[in-house]
Amino acid sequence: IIHEVEKECLERTKKWVWLSKTTVMVRASGRESVQQFNARKAWLSSGEEDMVVAFAIDSALRRFPLSHQCLKEHVDEICQARYRAEFPRDGVRKEWTHWFLIRHSKEL
Repeated sequence: IIHEVEKECLERTKKWVWLSKTTVMVRASGRESVQQFNARKAWLSSGEEDMVVAFAIDSALRRFPLSHQCLKEHVDEICQARYRAEFPRDGVRKEWTHWFLIRHSKEL
């Protein structure tokens, strides 16, 4: 089946896509994908991330671009309101803002 799907994809898109037999078997058994796992452990929902992106864009348009520290503080406030005692006292780690900016680089 995997080879048939690879061939069909090549015919439709003219691009070769390799499918891992193990990944297909794991996903077929009902296990979550890496994307689903990462979304489940994320501090912000996708809607909240969209709001942070919009806030960052709005701040930049007003000539007040967000620093990593300011972005972190904004996200910490959202997460503290949502998670209360479950959220770490120090907030999101410094790397979080780095990966957030990479994840949303096309929008920002």
